[in-house]
Amino acid sequence: MGGWRVVPVSVTGPEHLRQGTENQDAFAHLRLGDLTVLAVADGAGSAARSATGARLAVEAACDAASLLDGPDPGRSGRSAGARRYAGRVLGLFDRRLDRLIDETGGERGDYATTLLAVVARPPAYVFLAVGDSFLVVEHRGAGPHLLVPPDNGASRGSTVFLTSAGRDAAVRCGLIEDPEITGLALCSDGVLDAVLAAGRDAGGGPSLLAPADFTAYLHMFADRAARPAALSDRLQSPDFTASSGDDKTMVLAVRA
Repeated sequence: MGGWRVVPVSVTGPEHLRQGTENQDAFAHLRLGDLTVLAVADGAGSAARSATGARLAVEAACDAASLLDGPDPGRSGRSAGARRYAGRVLGLFDRRLDRLIDETGGERGDYATTLLAVVARPPAYVFLAVGDSFLVVEHRGAGPHLLVPPDNGASRGSTVFLTSAGRDAAVRCGLIEDPEITGLALCSDGVLDAVLAAGRDAGGGPSLLAPADFTAYLHMFADRAARPAALSDRLQSPDFTASSGDDKTMVLAVRA
């Protein structure tokens, strides 16, 4: 896919397996011209139709990427494009959700979901994040870096979803330009405790970081002989299931 090997895996969390409920995460990936679109959404466990909300979210992230297709507009154009992309994704999600509610009933909160999306056109990467999914990138020779950390809404009292009243103020979007990025990992909140480590920020406060051994996830699939089932097995291993009862989703993309 546009110079990337994409490996998406989602497994139902042990708590949902015990309850007999569906996996409420969703993922999508798409090649569009020289763009590669990657998206992960994590439906809220407390929302009755969150799996549908997550599916609508990743579909909107892929469909909105047509806005960025075409000749490279240069840096200033790419920065403006990131903001337009975020607006297009949110607009598509809202319109489709409103139409679905008109047809089937329910309320917006029933479809609560987070969203993390990346549109890659190396060396430029547009990202959009709402909620507590997170993005780790691998730098050539420099290892993994937590580029978009999870936002659990601590400063606002709760996680913000695409359906939340205060969503627009909590949207994070931007442009990253880095020719040394060789891998991307979009992760739902369900894998946070298993793959991120506690650290300190520049001011000495508590923070999260991607430890050096995170590289193993991306390096695993630099070898084309490695199969996605290896990642699925890892996400269902005792270490992961003990860390969280939530569904677990990772979309890995490795430069081919």
